[in-house]
Amino acid sequence: MSLNKTFKELSLLAGGSHYPTINPNMQQKFGESIVLRILERIEHEIEQAYKYEQTYAIASLEALAIEILDEFEMEITDENN
Repeated sequence: MSLNKTFKELSLLAGGSHYPTINPNMQQKFGESIVLRILERIEHEIEQAYKYEQTYAIASLEALAIEILDEFEMEITDENN
């Protein structure tokens, strides 16, 4: 696993130009865990929107989740759940 472009850019912002070369696999896993935590929260909001039949909110939240996954070049798999 190597550090993808978006995570590398964020690492540069956080720690300077040398930071992304220090254990990129761990940085990638750390970044992915943050993204997954955010997606869990979005999933909770989607469940609430279904409960109240808020169709527009459901579609918007699902689109947001897809955009986040695309931005970080991630896919949801069973091992991520």
